[in-house]
Amino acid sequence: SSYARDNPYVERGYNRDHESLEQINIALISTYESNTPLWCTELPGSMSDQMALEYVLGHLEKLDVGKAGFLLDRGFYSEDNISNLTQKNHKFTMPVPSHIRWQNDFIDNHRGALQRPANLIETDDKDSIIYGLTVVKTTKYGRMWIHLYYDAVRKERDVARLMETLKKCQDELEDERLFKSREHYYERYFEVKETPKRGRKVTLKEDEVDAYINGHSGYWVLLSTHEKDTAKALFHYRQRNNIELHFDDLKNLMDCKRLRVHSE
Repeated sequence: SSYARDNPYVERGYNRDHESLEQINIALISTYESNTPLWCTELPGSMSDQMALEYVLGHLEKLDVGKAGFLLDRGFYSEDNISNLTQKNHKFTMPVPSHIRWQNDFIDNHRGALQRPANLIETDDKDSIIYGLTVVKTTKYGRMWIHLYYDAVRKERDVARLMETLKKCQDELEDERLFKSREHYYERYFEVKETPKRGRKVTLKEDEVDAYINGHSGYWVLLSTHEKDTAKALFHYRQRNNIELHFDDLKNLMDCKRLRVHSE
């Protein structure tokens, strides 16, 4: 987000933090192991991640950069970007967005074999219990490794959070104190009937609750043309968080303002 008024790159675009400000995008390439910046450029604030990757790959061609490996966020996932990366002989690892249909089918087909001792992944995160398995598949873009993960602790947290929300929603419906921000929950999870004798009756839709509990919360997929190993793919992908956290600190904690220092 930016307070600037005369920067031609500052435009309205998707704002992750939901701030009522125009923004500027920054494309940055850094090394994997040391997070050393190698190249960056400013991009218009309205440019999507999918379009940004095409722009970056074009610049790398002009700089005569050869084969590279990319760790990308789910915002970069698209058929065009996968095609562009593979045609230019670049390797990549990226998560698949939850709305992609083939991913949901993949989860349903393999979730039954996921929670096994051999699939348990050791991590430094003490608040997670993660299982993973990998399926190699030959596609029109070449050989790919599809890594499926399930975080049992995250699943329990998601379900508990939903139960807390539904309890509030039921109380609000019974007291007729509704909030626009929870309309989705009222409509999906509850049935409300008004009768002359009994008045208002609020009933939980058990099938919808079961659908969520048995759904895909806690599951995710990494698609890779680079890393074959299930645990290593997850570790490498999580390493990219270091740079994002640095930018988040600059943006939200420091507000990108000048550092104040004392001089002697």
